[in-house]
Amino acid sequence: MMRWLLVVLGVVVLTGCARSDRPADAPFAELVRDGGWSVVAVSDGNSTAGIPSTDPPVSVRFVAGEASGETGRVEGFAGVNRFSGAYRITEEGGLSIGPIAATKMAGPAPLMRFEGAFLRALEASTSIERDGNTWVLRNEDGVTVRIVHAD
Repeated sequence: MMRWLLVVLGVVVLTGCARSDRPADAPFAELVRDGGWSVVAVSDGNSTAGIPSTDPPVSVRFVAGEASGETGRVEGFAGVNRFSGAYRITEEGGLSIGPIAATKMAGPAPLMRFEGAFLRALEASTSIERDGNTWVLRNEDGVTVRIVHAD
């Protein structure tokens, strides 16, 4: 009996040690539903926009859908305004975001230009891929939004 208990306890301990809250090979759907993400770059294919230093920082968070698990909510802070909208991971592994709604506060012109470009790029994203510890959301024209986990 004691031997059996030790075997079961060993399996439980090893299973717990092998488990990771953010495994490196987890699918996109699991990773994005696991917390907030910092936006580190927005690029139109020719140039990369600097991410403005704001408080709170420019960020995005994907929240799992309540019913199907495939459709959820995307929300975050775009530099001046908070935003939210729907997202869906397609059966082909693609991404669909939008429509996105945002609060309507005004801010400095450069920050408002960045915010508009960021929200347009986010809403136009059709795919996502992993690049090291960075996730790259991309649209058909090559515009990208790069995000990293916000620790």
